[in-house]
Amino acid sequence: MNPEHWEDIIGKIKDKFNDAVHVKEDFVIEENNMGEKIMGEMERIEFTSPVGKIRLEKIKKPAILGKRLLYSNRIGSETKVDRVYSNEDMVEHINIYRLNETENEWIKLDEHNLSL
Repeated sequence: MNPEHWEDIIGKIKDKFNDAVHVKEDFVIEENNMGEKIMGEMERIEFTSPVGKIRLEKIKKPAILGKRLLYSNRIGSETKVDRVYSNEDMVEHINIYRLNETENEWIKLDEHNLSL
């Protein structure tokens, strides 16, 4: 989804639902072994629709180029996976959630349970 389409969806939700809350924030994906923080961006909008409270999330983070396994052949030593992230390429994911009000828990909607 391109940024213009996402902004169009956000605008339509804000126009149609008066209680829409739009939030943008940065978050730490992980800290690599050199102490650098790998950052991602999350944009979220929550609103009350006729079927209940809905949350749309767009998560943008660096693409994973590869993984390195750090280990030692000694008995009892630990193993660590070090991910290599791209400095230029970003990956975006869009998630849709519906609030289960009886359990106060957000349920992720996918193609199997998208029928609201």
